[in-house]
Amino acid sequence: RKFKDKIVMASDIQVSWGGQKFTDAREAMHGDPAKMWQHNGMVIGGAGYVVVSTLFRVFTKTHKPATSDIEGIIDFLVEFTDWAKKRDANFKCENHFLIIFEGKVFQAIGFSVHEVVEYNAVGSGMFLALGAMYKNSSAEEAVEVAKQFDLYCGGKTDVIVVERKETKIESS
Repeated sequence: RKFKDKIVMASDIQVSWGGQKFTDAREAMHGDPAKMWQHNGMVIGGAGYVVVSTLFRVFTKTHKPATSDIEGIIDFLVEFTDWAKKRDANFKCENHFLIIFEGKVFQAIGFSVHEVVEYNAVGSGMFLALGAMYKNSSAEEAVEVAKQFDLYCGGKTDVIVVERKETKIESS
């Protein structure tokens, strides 16, 4: 959720695959968060295949978009996909991501990218969270709603707050 002075990203910490459910994603990821992380000047939240998010997390340690616009994010995702295909020839970037970069928020579903104006969500509980935020809930409250009603959401709530720097235009 975007505010004038900050951006708040919140996530549940449950992951599942096959018949297994981990209510604390750190358990499944050997201590690392699976759904949100901060690297290289970015905050990223993801939903989808854990292996894709894991590779993206590794990639973002040493890479970032060249520009903070839609084209820059698309190029970044193409670069990530090329990088990942060198490790797995069958790799497909099908996850959903929210990417905070240089004071902007982008939603990426595959290579479909748009800039988030006020709020957005990804994952199985996204429509519950979107409905809650539509009714003015905070990002944290929206995650609580998703955890209450979505089978694939659960555990604690992680929150990352990014302070937004005001850009002042001065004229002389």
